[in-house]
Amino acid sequence: INDVIFSHMDYAIFPVMASGRKMVVANTYYSSPYISYIDRKRDADSILSGLQSSVDITPLLKTYNVRYLLLPVDEQSKYIQAASLFPVVAYTDTTFIIRRRF
Repeated sequence: INDVIFSHMDYAIFPVMASGRKMVVANTYYSSPYISYIDRKRDADSILSGLQSSVDITPLLKTYNVRYLLLPVDEQSKYIQAASLFPVVAYTDTTFIIRRRF
């Protein structure tokens, strides 16, 4: 229950509803007065763009304790680091794939 999921904001509500787990979300609807929205938004954007490049995002993944990554199946190819950073396929169907870190 303490594992954290990361996904693009467009898909953020689905795993939270289904699993009750935490999620790295940067949106004003999910903001907290105790956490800097600007810092969290910057970090979430860095993780997302880092998954699409060769930038090392492992420090951010560790900071937020991200164990899972949710991606749409049809967008997998643009996230070039997804398979190396999240090598285990935990779930897949025709719409989404959930990958897990060790």
